[in-house]
Amino acid sequence: MTPRIQLEILVILATTVFVLFAAWNTFSAQLSVCVTVSVCCQFLTLTLKTYLDNQQPHIRQLFRSKADLGYLCSMLVPLTVVADLVFIARQNVFIDMNYAYSMLGCAFLVSSMAALAVITNRDPSKRLPSTCSLWTMPVFITASAISSSVMLVMAGTMATVMALVLSVLVFLVIFHLPNHLPRTFTLGELSCSIQLLAVLLWKPVHVYTSTDIINFKIYSIDSLHTIIFAALLVIIIMYVLLPATVRGERPWVFYVVFTCVSAVFVIPASYLVLRKDIVTWMFTSIFKHPKRVSLLLYWLVCSVVAAVLSLYQGSSAKGDTITRKSFHLVIVAVYIPGLMVDAEFLHLASVCAGAFLLLLEAVRVHSIPPLGQVIDSSFKMFVDDKDEGPVILTHIYLLVGLSLPLWISSIRPVNGALLPMYSGVISLGVGDTAASVGGVLLGQHKWPESNKSLEGTALCAISQALVMACLTLSGGVSSPLGLSLVLPVILSSLYEAFTLQVDNLVLPLLTYSLLCVS
Repeated sequence: MTPRIQLEILVILATTVFVLFAAWNTFSAQLSVCVTVSVCCQFLTLTLKTYLDNQQPHIRQLFRSKADLGYLCSMLVPLTVVADLVFIARQNVFIDMNYAYSMLGCAFLVSSMAALAVITNRDPSKRLPSTCSLWTMPVFITASAISSSVMLVMAGTMATVMALVLSVLVFLVIFHLPNHLPRTFTLGELSCSIQLLAVLLWKPVHVYTSTDIINFKIYSIDSLHTIIFAALLVIIIMYVLLPATVRGERPWVFYVVFTCVSAVFVIPASYLVLRKDIVTWMFTSIFKHPKRVSLLLYWLVCSVVAAVLSLYQGSSAKGDTITRKSFHLVIVAVYIPGLMVDAEFLHLASVCAGAFLLLLEAVRVHSIPPLGQVIDSSFKMFVDDKDEGPVILTHIYLLVGLSLPLWISSIRPVNGALLPMYSGVISLGVGDTAASVGGVLLGQHKWPESNKSLEGTALCAISQALVMACLTLSGGVSSPLGLSLVLPVILSSLYEAFTLQVDNLVLPLLTYSLLCVS
């Protein structure tokens, strides 16, 4: 195990301890025990798997070559769910315990199955690990799954059955998807992405199938983003399952599938949730509120600026770090006013933007006319070195990372966003940008086995602290300044330096967890 990986493990361990300490101070003893058993078993399993990993060629050829397999970032999703529920309790928002048991049970059961998929991905031609290691990891996973099942049983029979089905699907996807999309993910990134999708789908599904009424509001946008992303997944899967000859000779079939799924699934489901058709609801949601119209016009101006930067980068042979990170500053300019003025509208806009990017990527990958080739040539100008596979995901990860705090959070503030909802902006838009640009301009001393510099990490921490202070002092957030924010800043900055995973995905999760419990 290399020093860099050891340092990365220490950062995740510190985050885990921080979250568990907050859980014990917030939850009941029974729930705290279940959470602790699940977290500790998964941490020990993934750490042991990291220690035993010999970088087997059979496994490595399926995943990104410029990064380790990133087993431990699978821990971030369940930690985020725990931290979110701790944050709800600290805001004095009453919530039915069935919801807490359901969310935690689903998150940890899904995470357990993801860990099982991770440890079973091995080269069958290689010698098995020692007998102790061979039996220890499944025992840990079994203990975590049992603890998760206990929480689900407390939530009800329906929740237990649905979570079991969802966790099996997660296992199958993580185990088989790398064969179809080689070098697109690391194993940890894939596990993290699928767990996030499962958790985002779970919340509204549980609400609408539960016999108990939850005593806090589930916003229609939470259900709407589930409907939109589920429909996109159905469209893409249906199209991929078509025979290759049909896709090659009749590309218009994609548009037929898109229209049919929208007509049969999206429109009726949206009507059930919104009590009106989706177009009328969106039009009313935007133009009924003058602030939203102003925000929309402001975002159009930001889009023009982004387009100019795109043309500038496209005209050069290769975009350098500073040019690429300038897009992060544009994103900061988009998200901070949205979070301050109308977080709910930003949530809606980010869902629509995410769905649009996924649709464009599907059109690009399958070269669907008339835009497939045009999109492909445009996107390839901005391909990151982490985009090794057939699917380009870095730009989608950036949008997802910035929006995740809004998507995951179970509460919506009335006047401006709370500090944890700025996690994506603080960690990616500010911290990651400062680390990259500062490292290029000032970096002299490197971390072990890394091209990241100590100067870049220091600038990352300082910039995040300054932005938090400015948000608090300006009244943008109501969080008090104090030493409790020092640890989140330090740990997120160190994680940015040590991890080789896609930081657009993992950094916001770690930062959100730390800010929720700080």
